[in-house]
Amino acid sequence: MIPALVSLKKSGTGKVNKLNDCMRCVILKDSINNWLEKTSRSNHEGGDVAWEEAKLKSYSRSEMRLVEIQEKLCTEVKKHQDQCYALAEEAEQLLEQWWFEEDHDVLDLYTWLCINHLKLCCPSGHFGVNCEPCLLDKNNKICGGNGECSGDGTRHGNGTCICNKGFAGSNCDECSKNYFLTESSCKPCHPACKECHRFGRDACMECAAGWKNELGLVITLVKLVLGQDQKTVHPVKPITIYGSADV
Repeated sequence: MIPALVSLKKSGTGKVNKLNDCMRCVILKDSINNWLEKTSRSNHEGGDVAWEEAKLKSYSRSEMRLVEIQEKLCTEVKKHQDQCYALAEEAEQLLEQWWFEEDHDVLDLYTWLCINHLKLCCPSGHFGVNCEPCLLDKNNKICGGNGECSGDGTRHGNGTCICNKGFAGSNCDECSKNYFLTESSCKPCHPACKECHRFGRDACMECAAGWKNELGLVITLVKLVLGQDQKTVHPVKPITIYGSADV
């Protein structure tokens, strides 16, 4: 899993928020792979390729091809190009080391560059400066499969669960207030309920603001509205429900 972009909306100061460090590396990695692909069938004129092959170096791992890739890095990037250029310059020596010394078939570039050497990212399911593992539930799922681990895949975050809407708890294995559990999902309660055990106005464990629950065989819900002066409260016609019908 590749970490997501941070919010790019303007802040109150009018500045655009930066990418997180890991996504900067992902953009650079994608650019390198793009130019690896585009130069994979290159055939220079003037005999240069033949000259390098005579020196027992194939064009595929030649210095000439590396220089060609470095010169074009980030040129195709439409957004965040400046950040791509900056990281490419910072990582220039590392890229040369990877090019000449590493087996490209053994370890992918993202792992080698972004995780192991620049240390800007973590493997999926890990977070923080030391890439600690995210906590798993009894089914070996992160956040019960109902949320995400804070900082997952990056060198940031604290590993706590950020639950999807409707879920709560340290492992996102509970329903939020105003939601109820049905099978393996949390569904919203009826608008009349603040808490409920299933859907319906007669399933309220606690009424929402402006609603009143009269106990008995007949359940009457009275909704209150503000008057034009925004101070006086007026009841609207009560809604009466017989039995346990879901409405």
